[in-house]
Amino acid sequence: MESVVKEAREAMERSHDYDRDNRREAMEDLRFVAGHQWSDAAKKERAGRPMITINRSGQFLRQVSNPIRQNMPTIKVEPDRDDQSDMAEIANGLLRRIQYNSSAAHVYASATEHMVACGIGWFRVVQDYESNDSFDQELRIKRVFNPLSVYPDPSALEPDRSDMQWALVSEMVPLASFKARYPGKAPSG
Repeated sequence: MESVVKEAREAMERSHDYDRDNRREAMEDLRFVAGHQWSDAAKKERAGRPMITINRSGQFLRQVSNPIRQNMPTIKVEPDRDDQSDMAEIANGLLRRIQYNSSAAHVYASATEHMVACGIGWFRVVQDYESNDSFDQELRIKRVFNPLSVYPDPSALEPDRSDMQWALVSEMVPLASFKARYPGKAPSG
């Protein structure tokens, strides 16, 4: 187990080092969109005086993201040359069910808004149990709430990173939540 953790930490460090400048600028973009538009130097210079912020960035972000929301992309299977239309129809039915059960439109919209705001947008496909007392699993499309929590393989060459070998998703968990989620486990560094 210790070797897996060590390997994950090294991979995360490689990914962070490779994409350090892009992540720093993405963080600045997200802060700007959130309304933190004054630099520290400007705040210091204007100490004690009013500082007005008129945040118009949301308007421009929605100009880009709303047309994407209105024409939300969906996953669709097309039959190949052998005309497997029955199989393609079955696959399309399964994909529609997965997207419906996952509220995929909201997931895609969230990834789109992150992509427009800071240039990085993610969602993921995960296996989830149907219920706590079942061994049956189904696929779900899930949001990634913080686009900077994903550390992709830096050796991926495709623009959509479909050729990446691994990706890590980090999660900050408050200590009280950790203890409630994993009773009896000791948090370590």
